[in-house]
Amino acid sequence: MEKKFTNEMPTLKELVIPLLTTMAKESSILHRKLIDEKIISNLSINSKYINIKHKNNKNRSEIQYRLAWVRSHLKKLGILHSDNKGNWAISNKDFKLNLEQNCKDALEKYRLLVNAKYKTF
Repeated sequence: MEKKFTNEMPTLKELVIPLLTTMAKESSILHRKLIDEKIISNLSINSKYINIKHKNNKNRSEIQYRLAWVRSHLKKLGILHSDNKGNWAISNKDFKLNLEQNCKDALEKYRLLVNAKYKTF
């Protein structure tokens, strides 16, 4: 069962598996806005967190900004790909066949990437 975020803002790491499971269960290609909406809904993120604007980009909420970073990192790892028009898909068509293990593996790769990039996690 996914953690619910009614009293806190999810971290980047906490968004990896919900993003991947949402994409694997919904469709082969999803627009970033639809991905964001589904994750926000699935995680029951409190509206007070949804309405927080990112400090450097007032056109995006903080949660949308975080989801964009997660997608970007997963793209760098080759787990996701994008057509540069906001449409995203999981790169491996067989990803959902072993979804739980593939999500765990992706989270570990993500953790290693972020640790190497930011030296913290």
